[in-house]
Amino acid sequence: CVMTAVFFALAVEEYAKISGKKHFGYFTAFCTVSGFLASFALIIARGQQRFYYIAGMAGMAFSAAFIMFMLKAVGSQKIKRIIYFALAGISFGLGFHSRVNSVVPLAIVAVAFVLLWAIKRFKEKQVGTLFAEMAALGTPVVIAVVASMLYNKARFGSFFDFGTAYQLTISDTSFYSIGLHGIMPAFFHYFLQGFHFVQEFPYVGMNYIAPPDYGRYFYVDSGIGIFAMPFMLSLLLFPIVLKKKTIGKNRKIIFAAALIAIPVTAFINCCLGGIIFRYTSDISVVAAFLAAVIMLETAETALQKFGKDGYYTVVADAYATTARTMSMANNA
Repeated sequence: CVMTAVFFALAVEEYAKISGKKHFGYFTAFCTVSGFLASFALIIARGQQRFYYIAGMAGMAFSAAFIMFMLKAVGSQKIKRIIYFALAGISFGLGFHSRVNSVVPLAIVAVAFVLLWAIKRFKEKQVGTLFAEMAALGTPVVIAVVASMLYNKARFGSFFDFGTAYQLTISDTSFYSIGLHGIMPAFFHYFLQGFHFVQEFPYVGMNYIAPPDYGRYFYVDSGIGIFAMPFMLSLLLFPIVLKKKTIGKNRKIIFAAALIAIPVTAFINCCLGGIIFRYTSDISVVAAFLAAVIMLETAETALQKFGKDGYYTVVADAYATTARTMSMANNA
């Protein structure tokens, strides 16, 4: 949980630095606090069955580290860039070994980044540098994946069996499959499902909602969607980012890839795992970071178009959102 807090804060700070928003000092701090609280880190850290939740917490920590090191790499030069790419690759590999699904959104974003980075390097005629950078990023990932596959083969008899066939749960998860039946449940449970209010402290709790017919069996437990955290509603301001002329096309593509990766991961989780709030943590770090980025970009847009009044309106809303998110995260 501490790792998630530290790396998430450093990632938001690094984005503010490389995007020229260092002058939004205290506003960046509030976005960082809100983003961390909205990331489900405190909720997952309080999971009662530690052997379940430690994997999710580790996945969140290494996801935050991956984002931070990738940003550091983009903002660095020469040998430092290669070192940061290597650290990002190590973070991805450790996240993969913690909880495979936690790196699914990172993988989608990483693919988009690598393609755009390769195009950029080819145009600059720096092919040798490109291979060195991608080797630094990719080697730890390949080692992690191959090591996991060898372990799968030794223990479960198949390179691609991560123990699903041997999982002792209320149903045989090896029969789960990806299909259209998962679209609506994923949308509701991973995004829209909210808290309910109770009379005893901490006055809010998670809902157990199991509609009678999903068209197939679903594992369902208590859950909440990411929009239950007020700060995550910042994601709905994404069109502001797309319209900004000060943001380059490549960065917009990366942001769009991240936005697409969130529902894609939720859909995969819903189909192959089911519904429980700890599965939502696979998308919450990326979603919280993107929400923080969107808030920073929105504040800049408000300052440019409406002056200080517009900027302070966004800041005031961020304060209120921070307070609401802090209350929901800590109480849950």
